[in-house]
Amino acid sequence: MPTVRKVQAKVPVPKSKPRPPKPGKKPAKKGASKWVVIRDVLAGKAALPAGASVALPSRVGGLGASRGTLVGVVPADVRERAKELRARLARKPGVGEVLTPGELADAAPFYFQLQACIRQLREARLAAGLTLAQVAERTGLAAETLSRLETGMLTNPTWKTLGVYAAAVGRKLTLSALV
Repeated sequence: MPTVRKVQAKVPVPKSKPRPPKPGKKPAKKGASKWVVIRDVLAGKAALPAGASVALPSRVGGLGASRGTLVGVVPADVRERAKELRARLARKPGVGEVLTPGELADAAPFYFQLQACIRQLREARLAAGLTLAQVAERTGLAAETLSRLETGMLTNPTWKTLGVYAAAVGRKLTLSALV
């Protein structure tokens, strides 16, 4: 027996005697979405709204298509906006494109100093032969947080986070104001 896939769409429903709502349920609003069986759409027994398309998965994969996946109807304007957004974000902009020259001059030195400090803490951890799990146990921080810190994904760590990490690897942090 073939798999029946369903799509949620606003479909003209033949006029018939309305059924009373089930106890405890509100009646459906006029024009509410109805479930359309793809088989009926392909056979011409049901119609989709103008300008809409049906997205059927090309492979079963993680979509659960073998269980009769519910796939949404995507209006043409939404598809077009998504296509434009994907085209704009196809390339990752560089730092110079994101920050103004003033912002770059103000923020960059601090960021690079912070990354140098974190690099030194990582080197101290490796020299001490500690794993991220061991440092996480000593600090009470999650190993994932420490990993993000070391890889630069945690871009604005707190002073406390840096302090407990430094103490766990046998280092001491200092903050100074140079003239």
